[in-house]
Amino acid sequence: MIESPRSFSEITPDWLSQVFGGVIDSFQLEYLEDGIGFMSEVARIHLRSNDENIPESAVMKMPSSKPQRLEMAKSFDSYNREAYFYSYIAPSVPISTPKVYFNGGAGSNFVLVLQDLAHLRRVNQIEGSERLDTLEVMRTLGRLHRKFWGQKLEAMHGYKDDIAYVAHDYPKVLPGSLEILQLRSSVKDWLETFVRNYESVMRAHLKNPCSLIHCDYKLDNLAFSANGVVVYDWGDVGVGPVGYDVAHFLVGSLTSSERQSNEREFVEEYRIELDLAEYTLQQAWNDYLRFIPATFYVAAVLVSLKEKSSRHSQLAITNLKRVARALEDHFVAIRELYSDLPS
Repeated sequence: MIESPRSFSEITPDWLSQVFGGVIDSFQLEYLEDGIGFMSEVARIHLRSNDENIPESAVMKMPSSKPQRLEMAKSFDSYNREAYFYSYIAPSVPISTPKVYFNGGAGSNFVLVLQDLAHLRRVNQIEGSERLDTLEVMRTLGRLHRKFWGQKLEAMHGYKDDIAYVAHDYPKVLPGSLEILQLRSSVKDWLETFVRNYESVMRAHLKNPCSLIHCDYKLDNLAFSANGVVVYDWGDVGVGPVGYDVAHFLVGSLTSSERQSNEREFVEEYRIELDLAEYTLQQAWNDYLRFIPATFYVAAVLVSLKEKSSRHSQLAITNLKRVARALEDHFVAIRELYSDLPS
């Protein structure tokens, strides 16, 4: 069995030769920042070898060296989740994921060496997804959810496992975001009430249709090939309500104007691909709206971290404003869907 290095400094040509099954003469690390692999350290490995079966490059993920990100990753059990996904779930998903060259496993052994997707087309999340790309992204999501619809997947991490942590953290990160935004007082007051009741509200959602959900489905975790969308960064994967993935993408990865113009079409495209008689278009639309307030937490967390990276800062503020706009656009309907929300 190949042992996992504990840091990038421990990587050697000999170790890489064992991973790829051929002689690696030398390599060069290119560290990737600006939001790539948020809770992990990520580097591109440029490989030099005379073996034509060895790729020119690969991407390697290891636990974060930043204390705040590492603590968050541990709280969400992100490394175990991603290692488990690539070992046991990825071979059966009906969508494209990166090829795995090495999976060190859980805990302190967490090391992934994955296919480098740099040759594929990427879309800048700050600029936002356009209509044709979004339609393909929603079809991909529909195929994923349909495959695992209603399955318990007992060994998989469940969305329910994250609820207590978010319920504890959400009130801490919300005030800073509200200071940045200028939400209508009625929306602000309702959101604060929602956050106070987050745990009970989210646990009630677990009665709704569940499937395998990515839980961080956004442009920064997608690449576009001639054969469709490749989905990566599975550190938040779990079993949970499908509306979360739909809302997370449409609210965070589209400009507000693009979302406002086409969001019903996008939800309908997702529902068509899902193709389940027991889950109607109206249910899909309502679930999308129900999870818009939940996506506000992710936006608030990103803002609270106050990262030095200029792209991270810009993305955090952009995402926050997009979620706030969606919440205000649909406030009346969302409030009605949560009509039993305690005061």
